[in-house]
Amino acid sequence: MDEEKKKRLIEELEENDSFLTKYRHYQRIDKKKAWLDFCKRIDVKPKAKIHWQLVYKYAAILLLPISIIALYLLLFTKPTVSENSLAKVLPGKSQAILILSDGNKIALDSTTANCVVVNDSTTATVSNNRISYNGAKQNTSQQYNTLITKRAGEYQIVLDDGTKVHLNAASQLKYPVAFPGSERTVYLQGEAYFEIAPDKKRPFYVITNGMKVRQYGTQFNINAYPGELAEVVLVKGSIGVLTGEKEQMLLPGQLAEFDTENHQLTIKEVDVESYIAWNQGRFFFDNKTLKEIMDILSRWYDVDIQFVNNEVQQLHFTGSLDRYSTIEPIIQAISSAANVTVEMKNHILYISK
Repeated sequence: MDEEKKKRLIEELEENDSFLTKYRHYQRIDKKKAWLDFCKRIDVKPKAKIHWQLVYKYAAILLLPISIIALYLLLFTKPTVSENSLAKVLPGKSQAILILSDGNKIALDSTTANCVVVNDSTTATVSNNRISYNGAKQNTSQQYNTLITKRAGEYQIVLDDGTKVHLNAASQLKYPVAFPGSERTVYLQGEAYFEIAPDKKRPFYVITNGMKVRQYGTQFNINAYPGELAEVVLVKGSIGVLTGEKEQMLLPGQLAEFDTENHQLTIKEVDVESYIAWNQGRFFFDNKTLKEIMDILSRWYDVDIQFVNNEVQQLHFTGSLDRYSTIEPIIQAISSAANVTVEMKNHILYISK
């Protein structure tokens, strides 16, 4: 393929609207009906025991992204970074530090015992990389625990009321061991996906970066890393976002963005997929700058990033990749698509044009 054809193909692949339209259209396909129609057409009786959920999951989220990345890698063969060094950069895993009310710290990972003594009257259960306080009882004095994930870490927790929280890398959640009062309040720094247990009598609050999120039983994602805009995206249900005394309501598919410097709250319609894909084991970058992407990769893979040329930071990308693979396919795809050079030295990625 000559250089002109390569250029035209890459321009087509990098068209954000085209990529997203095809990706979303693929997700809307009734795959079971299509399979049955195909079997009928070729006069073959379909097997009764097909694990459709697995078929849907891997076909829908892997086929299109892998095809596009493969095209990028085939078109550009110039190596930009040592494959061996990239292959050694592993993704994050389930690991966290639990800080008890008395200051004691407990490391949580796959080797942690099944039960953790939280205080004199409460024991939390640890299993399948998740700690659960569900059904915990304690005295009237409210005690708080803090769950902290470092870079290259994530962890899940079930709170006393049954609320599920998935904590992303470099984040922390402060919460009461039990919710004895008329409100349920937690404090977040970083990013977390919430599935709130319904309770009409006790509203649930998340306080983070000068913003307070109130809801009554729903699912939403909060991204509030220090130094970045605080974002809340609503998946289902309804929530109110409070900044000071003012509260604004969100509908499913809306994003609330809070600028901590000028204290302005902006609400807009978004595709929630790119905001919650991490909770489902994917990276979904929707017209993200290379700087934004590298901030995410730095936290998840625990690598440092250095931009040799500042203008490279503003290059935009759209795509979807497996969050639990090594960093290699992501870096190779980006370096090929943007024609940038990536060099790795001492666990630092140097990116230049």
